[in-house]
Amino acid sequence: MTTLIDLDEQPGAEKTPPAGRIRTILAAVALLAVGAALGGLGMHRWQERADASTVSLIMVPDLSGWQGDGVSPAAVADRVVYSVHVIGHMTVINAGPSPVRVEGLSARAAGFTLDDSGWPSQIASHGSAAFGVRVMTECSFTSEQVVATVRLTDAAGDDRGVPVTVNVAPWLKQAKEWC
Repeated sequence: MTTLIDLDEQPGAEKTPPAGRIRTILAAVALLAVGAALGGLGMHRWQERADASTVSLIMVPDLSGWQGDGVSPAAVADRVVYSVHVIGHMTVINAGPSPVRVEGLSARAAGFTLDDSGWPSQIASHGSAAFGVRVMTECSFTSEQVVATVRLTDAAGDDRGVPVTVNVAPWLKQAKEWC
């Protein structure tokens, strides 16, 4: 009869791992689990903060209640510039995931200015608010888009100005009728 000798095994070695080795493995697995849980919690809080500071706004000119004082001339350098001053409305839509508090809005371009009437408004996520605005456009102004700055406080509590491109073509069309 033939006897087999296992060369991987030391003579007299135990077949089960020692208790100290098992405890070390269990402690390492427990530390790994705790680290993963803490990392996941930290990532979740970071994502909440990022979502709270994410802002997405859309601004839409509104011609309802459009009131103007007609065309007025002004001397600028060596020429006369004709401009239209009107009171209108701007709808601000919050397309972001968190509410924002809009403190004001304004736009400046050569030949065009826009300022709000001065009252703040809280806008819920996917909500909107209408703002009274004062618009001045020179009769020669032709750009259909201007970049407005919306001054706001986001859900994270950060105060900042957010640039938003506004299509002012509806206002320009109305103003050109007066020019």
